Amino acid sequence: MSKKLKILAGAEHPGSANTIIPTIKTLQANGEEVYILKPTEAVQALYDKNNLKVTHDSFEDLSADLILTGTAFERDKVNLEQKLLKLGKERNIPTLAVLDFWNNYKERFTVDGEILSPTKIAIMDEYAKKGMLDAGFSEEILEVTGQPAFDHLKNLAANFTETDKENVKRKLASKRVLVTHCLHTDAGLSRYEYGFNDDMVVASVLDAMQKWNDVTYVLRAHPRELDKQRDTYNPGKFEYYRYLASKAGVDVVVQGDVTTDEACLASDLVVGVFSTMLVNCAYMDLNHVSLSPYSKKDLNELLITRKLGVTPYADTFAESVELVKKALFDEQYKEEQAVKRSTFKTDGKAGERVTKLVYDLFK
Repeated sequence: MSKKLKILAGAEHPGSANTIIPTIKTLQANGEEVYILKPTEAVQALYDKNNLKVTHDSFEDLSADLILTGTAFERDKVNLEQKLLKLGKERNIPTLAVLDFWNNYKERFTVDGEILSPTKIAIMDEYAKKGMLDAGFSEEILEVTGQPAFDHLKNLAANFTETDKENVKRKLASKRVLVTHCLHTDAGLSRYEYGFNDDMVVASVLDAMQKWNDVTYVLRAHPRELDKQRDTYNPGKFEYYRYLASKAGVDVVVQGDVTTDEACLASDLVVGVFSTMLVNCAYMDLNHVSLSPYSKKDLNELLITRKLGVTPYADTFAESVELVKKALFDEQYKEEQAVKRSTFKTDGKAGERVTKLVYDLFK
């Protein structure tokens, strides 16, 4: 293609930004002109990490050949992706959205009751395709590409050595056993909606580990909860968790001077509810569990690996306590779970397919 493409790209959340970053980098390397919109603080950190420069504060005066977005889901506001899809519809600009997770299919594209269908949607797999079709989307706009944010995970895990593990544990001042918990925002895991929240999940983990003198419990905040620009910013909850840990006699580390991937890779167990990090753990063949004590909803539709039997889960407080113990110390159980994880794979080529889809739109 002789003409240089002008592509407008934006994402509201870190999860959705991770889906389009690989394609942005490839397009730039190919000489295309990519306009990157000013993001939230949490997304800006990802752009900085990937050496991507934000080029514009707004899109009102921009012209483009294509709009590239993630698919962030937000209940109470029109997010950046939805604004860009609306812009594409108003100005007749082709739009490509990259789906980042297996839930809330219709809601991700709905504004004021109207579904803003992109020109194409890059989706993870046949499970996502079925979900999108059931939600009413046309099969013609769906392209199974895989999810680019997961491309690097297999190699990341394969290249993580015992020395790397020891270094991470040293940075965390970890004792022999390391457990990492990937938390949600308060709004994302509301007790009113789900019947429980992270407070109860933390309590169940601490109940399982209380008085152990050889375990370190690492709490990793959701990226949006560390974003001072957002109303989800809530550092105070971690003081409460420190208090609970002290009562249980468990050493706790909040965040720590490592990445979430590093903490998970070095851990003997990773805990969450329906965090994307549990999907990452499945792809990286890491021991992990989904805990939902007092849950009043079926969470299998919110976490694909629960639904497929790849991620073990517990839906009561007592079951959560027992599952943590089992996942840490029952060797036969751990071997059985490793076999189940082996069925959940990525070929690492989703980013290539999404980039190809960009160019296919102009054939």
